[in-house]
Amino acid sequence: MTLNRLRQNRLLLQLLFTLVAAASLAAISILVITDAIRSAERVVVGERRERWQGGDLSYAAGTEGACFIVHLPRN
Repeated sequence: MTLNRLRQNRLLLQLLFTLVAAASLAAISILVITDAIRSAERVVVGERRERWQGGDLSYAAGTEGACFIVHLPRN
């Protein structure tokens, strides 16, 4: 093989390894972000469930800066 051919093969291998690394990083990032979102969702749902089971039926929701708080009487 000529020197130019070796350089081309080396460049192609570097490009291949770079693409594999980028794809791996993207896949791992997606998995980590998805896991973090699911974990946060479980925490929020768990806290909401605890408040409902404890008899605290107040609800606060914000939409674009507005906050509505409704306190329901305990029976």
